[in-house]
Amino acid sequence: MTREDEEEIAAIVAAVRQIPHLGGDESIAKRVGERVAGATPLPAHVREWLAGKSKPELEALDKMLRDYSAAQTIGKFGKWLGLTIAGVFLGSWGLAKAGIEIFAWLKGGGR
Repeated sequence: MTREDEEEIAAIVAAVRQIPHLGGDESIAKRVGERVAGATPLPAHVREWLAGKSKPELEALDKMLRDYSAAQTIGKFGKWLGLTIAGVFLGSWGLAKAGIEIFAWLKGGGR
């Protein structure tokens, strides 16, 4: 780990310590600092492309990324909602069918 990485981790650890609900927990602050500092840096061509963008363009890009993330979350929720509804429907159908067959058997109609 280079000196720059250690300085970046120390700065992040100091910032994380300021979060009230963590209560100054050193281990959490250190882990967060190491994860953020260990993140893969952007490639040079991406940094150059971003450097050439104006503030409104960067804000629009940020909004687009947030919207994309929200759409992915909604899609996952929709998938699980659909599967749950289908499961409840099929389970109810099977239970109703079994109940009808048991009732018919008890009544003597299943001979």
